[in-house]
Amino acid sequence: MDQRGAIAAGHELSAQAGAEVLADGGNAIDAAVAAVFAACTCEPTLTGPGGAGFATLHMADGDERVIDFFAAVPGVGRSVASASGPIPVDVLFGATTQTFHVGPQSVAVPGMVAGVLGMHERYGVLPRARVMERGIELARQGIHLSSEQAYCHHLLESIVTRRSHGRAMFSPEGPMLGAGDHFVQPQLADTLQFLADTGADAFYRGDIAREIVAWSDANDGLLSRADLEQYEVIDREPVHTRWRTIEGISTPPPSSGGALVAYALRVLDAARDGNAVDPGTAAGIELVVAAMVAANAARGAEFDHHLYDGDLESWLLSDDMLQRGIDIIRQGTAADARY
Repeated sequence: MDQRGAIAAGHELSAQAGAEVLADGGNAIDAAVAAVFAACTCEPTLTGPGGAGFATLHMADGDERVIDFFAAVPGVGRSVASASGPIPVDVLFGATTQTFHVGPQSVAVPGMVAGVLGMHERYGVLPRARVMERGIELARQGIHLSSEQAYCHHLLESIVTRRSHGRAMFSPEGPMLGAGDHFVQPQLADTLQFLADTGADAFYRGDIAREIVAWSDANDGLLSRADLEQYEVIDREPVHTRWRTIEGISTPPPSSGGALVAYALRVLDAARDGNAVDPGTAAGIELVVAAMVAANAARGAEFDHHLYDGDLESWLLSDDMLQRGIDIIRQGTAADARY
């Protein structure tokens, strides 16, 4: 069977893990799952078994859905009163400072394992052990950090080295690992191997769950056994969007990203007045940036109100909001405009 596909990932080895599974006869779901588990080592500051997310699926039979495995608020069966609380840590991203809230009380109910393995169980065609194989291997054998990886790690140094287990991974000999250094996660490899052998239930109701809750209890965390046992993955209808003749789908609320992308494309399509948008030209880049500015301008108190009320998509894609966006683009692309 001829298996062809395109895989985009944040690291070459993550994409390669997906490509290998695809070449072995796996489908797009198998490839995506393989890439995710590889990313746990290749991009550890961005994803991992303790993380969460969304998956947007378009199947060959026309089935379209968004699988919501985002993090849930913890504390079922616990008192939220505490003398401590999440710890603010400022991280400098160039000229911008972002405050992260870290520590045991910042830990939410993770959905990654349930969502990714559940998606594979429903739609994958290769065995679970096969699609997780490369991720386990990378964690156990380690990788040599690229300059991009080392930069990401250093950005978050004050967060990832706060506790001993983080220092053991990211700065095992004192200073933070840098470009070219060997980065290895043997405990992650053991965890992924256990999940490959037993499935997601161990993470939410079995041995791994017991360890997670024991750590939470010992460190004044809010995460409880009931939080893990009651966690549910949710199927949602995707946001539909169109750019000229191309149709796309993306994540609906509670994620705001899909609706914002749909809005930016709708505004961009209307503002171009039938003219081509060539992102390789200065004028094309200016127009795309202006559409992004219009989408960012839509965010605010009114945006949050509609997000929480559950009508974000209909409000954001209304004719009134379209005109607001067009007006912003036309103002922003005036002569000598700068962003």
